[in-house]
Amino acid sequence: MKTSLTSFDLRALVAEWQGLVGGHVDKIYQREDEVILRINLAGGGKVELYSKAGRWLCLHELETKPISPPPFAQTLRRLLDNARIVGIEQRGFDRIAVFAVERGPDALRVIFEIFGNGNLIVTKGDTTVAVQAPQAFKDRKVQVGEPYAFPAAGVDPLELDRGEFAETLRGAKGQVVRVLASILNLGGTYAEELCLRAAVPKETRVRELTDSQIDGLYTALNNLAVAVEQERRPAVVFQAGRAVEATPIELIQHRGLERREFPTFNEALSHYLTVAEPEAEGAKAESAAAKYLRRIAQQEESLAALREEATLLEAQAVFLYGHYSVFDELLKAVRGSTTVDARRSSRRNGSRKRSRRLAQRWKPRPRRRSRPQDVLA
Repeated sequence: MKTSLTSFDLRALVAEWQGLVGGHVDKIYQREDEVILRINLAGGGKVELYSKAGRWLCLHELETKPISPPPFAQTLRRLLDNARIVGIEQRGFDRIAVFAVERGPDALRVIFEIFGNGNLIVTKGDTTVAVQAPQAFKDRKVQVGEPYAFPAAGVDPLELDRGEFAETLRGAKGQVVRVLASILNLGGTYAEELCLRAAVPKETRVRELTDSQIDGLYTALNNLAVAVEQERRPAVVFQAGRAVEATPIELIQHRGLERREFPTFNEALSHYLTVAEPEAEGAKAESAAAKYLRRIAQQEESLAALREEATLLEAQAVFLYGHYSVFDELLKAVRGSTTVDARRSSRRNGSRKRSRRLAQRWKPRPRRRSRPQDVLA
């Protein structure tokens, strides 16, 4: 089941969002890690840009919205109220979307980091003026008042020529599908699609790839890029009646599954969130419940072991108390024996020391040898 956007997904979405340019930010809502920006379109009408930290970013309307905004939403309203959108782009092939906005004389950027735990940052110039989740890394700080720096860019596979593509593959280790997904930034779905289109078994180790297989993978990558940019066929994919995927193009791996097509990928993704996200949240709740049940079982086992140990220690204490007089006599005997031994040892040591002193005192002095001149005299 799809749980977050891929880089190809964001590429398709950014292309569709160009119609938002010229619109103005109206209101902003927040519910936990979800942030919604209501946008008044230049040609009339309104849309809502929905963000869920680290997972989703699309035009998607929630039925219910929080009435009172939390502090971060209040800050966003203060900074972005009636701000005009002047540009939207994806940073390289990373899962980062940048909305350039203007509010009076101020030029700002609204940056969505859609990876890991996710984040939403607003910058004025190069300085961070609002951040949903302040963070500090070895190479950068994402905190108010600090200069904002993008995370180190991942590989952009669409910018690689055939030689660079082959070099990147051969320079990695492991199965080809894993290298495509992580090193080349494609994600699991599109990494598997490349392998299928190139007829390369996904378990193949990269060091075992032939030149013809690398050519096939490179061709498949370019065909995917062209399809995402020019030949989109957005759809939600269903398996056994459940929504499992939303894609901007038709994928070979979904052949034989039910597809429900939509005019835009954004509409397909919004529908997917409507029908699939509640199921995912339910599964997550079940998973959380199972985790707590396992934890309770482990704690009960630990408690039983501690009770058993406590029973054993209590029995030992009762036994010792019941035979107190016996053990007391044994301890006295041991202590007495130790004291006698110590005295004897002390006496022996003292005797040895006196003997050494006497020996030193009565040690004969060396006799002086007479010299011839003394005899003559």
